[in-house]
This record gives sequence, structure tokens and C-alpha cells, in this order.
Amino acid sequence: MEDDPSDRLQRLLDSLADSIMAPEQIRGELRTIIQVLRAVPDTPEGAAVLRLAADVHEGIGDLFEMAGRWAEARTEYGAALDLYTQLGLPADQATVRRNLGIVHQEAGRLEEAAASSNSA
Repeated sequence: MEDDPSDRLQRLLDSLADSIMAPEQIRGELRTIIQVLRAVPDTPEGAAVLRLAADVHEGIGDLFEMAGRWAEARTEYGAALDLYTQLGLPADQATVRRNLGIVHQEAGRLEEAAASSNSA
């Protein structure tokens, strides 16, 4: 029997906390889960799973940011921001925008850093 997406996402979150999986492995697993989610009807359960997916993207972005891998951090934070926006979660959007501002600044992209920070 195949795991439901929320169980798989919870394991991914646990892996982030325990550093069991490499970010690339987590990203691949997350893409698989999101493909499954696209078939899930618009339900409260589906929204909860999408929230978990956004949290995982944000966590992967944090890992890439800590490793100084700015392009990958931007990609993951962007995916998290898209999901948080879709779900209507302004506080989470602000957090990710602030993180994007830091990543842009560290990468020397000062105009993007200012834009991200101002929209947070």
C-alpha cells in the first residue's frame, strides 16, 4: 500500500530536522509528492498537505541558504512562496520574502534584495 502524501511529507520534515537525507534527495521526493497532490481535490486535507509541502520547500531553502547555495535557495523559497500565496498565508509569505531578501543580498543581487525585503 502506498503512503498518502501527508505521511510522506511528514517523513520529509522529520528528515530535515534529523539531517538524514541530502537536500537534493528531499527535493526529488517533494516533487514526487507534489505531483500526487495535483490530483487531490480542493479539500481541507489537501490544503493541509500543501501547507506541509510549502514548509518543506522553505526548509530545503534554509538548508541551501546555510550552505551558501544561493540559486537553489531562491528556487526553494520561490516554490514555498507560491504555495503560501496560493493558500493565503500572509505571515508565511512575509517570512519567505525576508529569506529571499537575505539570499539576494548574499548573492550580490541588491535590487532584488531590496524588493524582497520591502514586500515582506
